[in-house]
Amino acid sequence: MRFLTLLLCLPIVAWAQIGTSFETRMVVVQIDMPASQTGVDIYPQRNPSLELNNYRDRMKRFGIALHAGDSVMVTKVRLKDKVIEFQLGGGGYGTFWDESGSVSATTVPKSYREKDLENKLRSTTNADDRRRIERDLDYERRERQRRESRERLIALQATEAKQQRIASKRLDGGSRFNIRFENAMPPEEVTPEMIRRALEQYLSFDGAPKRTQQAAGPELEKGMSRSQVETRLGKASEVVVKDQGGLQLTQCVYQTRDSSIQVDFVNDVLVRFTITSR
Repeated sequence: MRFLTLLLCLPIVAWAQIGTSFETRMVVVQIDMPASQTGVDIYPQRNPSLELNNYRDRMKRFGIALHAGDSVMVTKVRLKDKVIEFQLGGGGYGTFWDESGSVSATTVPKSYREKDLENKLRSTTNADDRRRIERDLDYERRERQRRESRERLIALQATEAKQQRIASKRLDGGSRFNIRFENAMPPEEVTPEMIRRALEQYLSFDGAPKRTQQAAGPELEKGMSRSQVETRLGKASEVVVKDQGGLQLTQCVYQTRDSSIQVDFVNDVLVRFTITSR
């Protein structure tokens, strides 16, 4: 019998109690979490339980939404097929209502004059008239190609701006754990305590936050350029450059007397910062 069938035997009230046990609670992640709705796959019946290959690939592809030590709210716990989704801070960017990263260029149709010249060329036999029509037709086609090039450039610029906006949303969209089961589970074992055991290596339900996301900082805000940040904080003590979906993600660490500040830039624009007290 499939795990889904067994879980559906649980009373609705029982699932409501499981949700109540976690949702709106603040927890502390013990590992970095990918900036995607794909999240981190956990297999409680395996040893180790973390699916490392997918974890590594998703971190490289999407970047980090939650850093180890970040405090975050549990926003949803739900069953989906043989998976218990444990969503943090919104569950991760990339669900069906989230926008994609590309903008298509507007197609430039043939003008009425270009079509008319093509018709005339087909029906004209006089050599001089054909040369004149071909000359006019070449001009119309070049004009259309110039408009198409302009539309492609506009679409490319819009795509870059959209991808930058999405990269920022990814970093603020949370993440999730996917607790996956390979074998059927007795319904009575699907309890808040079972979920805690499955996540205890990767999530603290009781620990104090080690970091504060988007904490009040030294006059930092999203949209600042890297030069503006360094005017306030000085040169970064650490710089790591990554490729994230075709965009350049630069993670810089700045040291002040009382704190360490990690700032994430996409194309040298601030999209996220995290402050850790010393």
